[in-house]
Amino acid sequence: MDELSLELLEADPANISIRGTRASVLVDLGRIDEGNAMLKEVLEKTTSTIDKTYANIFLALAEKQRGKLESAHEYARNAAKTDPGCPALKRVSDLLSPAQETREAK
Repeated sequence: MDELSLELLEADPANISIRGTRASVLVDLGRIDEGNAMLKEVLEKTTSTIDKTYANIFLALAEKQRGKLESAHEYARNAAKTDPGCPALKRVSDLLSPAQETREAK
C-alpha cells in the first residue's frame, strides 16, 4: 500500500482523495506527523462525505497512537456525525473502546 499510494499521489498530486488515501497509509505505517498534516489538509479542502469521514477516522487513530485519547474520541465523533453508516467506524470504535475503558479505570 505504501508504494501504490505514493505512485498514485505522484501521478495526481492535487487529487484530494488520493492525498487522503496516502495520509491514511502513512498513519497505518506509524508516520503520524506526515499523515496527520495531510489529513488535516483533506478536511480543509474536501466537500466529499467519504473523504471527511475517513480523514476523521484516521486522525482518530493517529491521536490514539499519540496517546491523546480525548482528541481521538472527538475525531471519531466527527466521523460518526459525517457518515453514521460508514463501515470503518467499527474499526475506530473497537480500537478506542479498550483505551476508553483503561482511561476510565484510572
